[in-house]
Amino acid sequence: MKAGVKAAVLLIGGGLTGLVSAQLALPYSGDAMPGEAAPWMTYGARETPQPYQRAQYLLSGRLPPPPQLMLEAEAESDGTGATLNAGCTYKITLAAQATRWWRLAVRPGSGAISAGLALSAETGVTQIAISTQPQAGNWLKPADAGRFKLIFTAARGAEAPGTRLAMPTIDRVDCH
Repeated sequence: MKAGVKAAVLLIGGGLTGLVSAQLALPYSGDAMPGEAAPWMTYGARETPQPYQRAQYLLSGRLPPPPQLMLEAEAESDGTGATLNAGCTYKITLAAQATRWWRLAVRPGSGAISAGLALSAETGVTQIAISTQPQAGNWLKPADAGRFKLIFTAARGAEAPGTRLAMPTIDRVDCH
């Protein structure tokens, strides 16, 4: 009897320890994008993603994209390192892309915008406003309050060998 109780306590304690350590490790499991791509983080861009990187997708109810075909990166801060906050307005600038398709989504929030729907300048540069208040041009609305993150997805394959995909820049315009 005592051995069964001891085994049950050890099993439950070990399981809880594993869950807590996994939750603590998840935010640090991404690969930082090099150089000018900061503050973007990618989860699973490696040929063989780590289990914690797969968990980033699965815990949010999504399947990880195939790394050979898609790049997906997330940002939770702007270009200065300040946390993205629904009380502020941001300007996202996306340079002309050699990729076939891209999409920018805000979570939590409403909607996403993609290459086929976005208004772009003649130079191919696309600017997107992130704000709780309607904005002219391309606009995405985050949740009404609190923090949010941006998710940028791009199809691989059209870029020349050895070139990097240009990641969007995130600039804070103002805060209310």
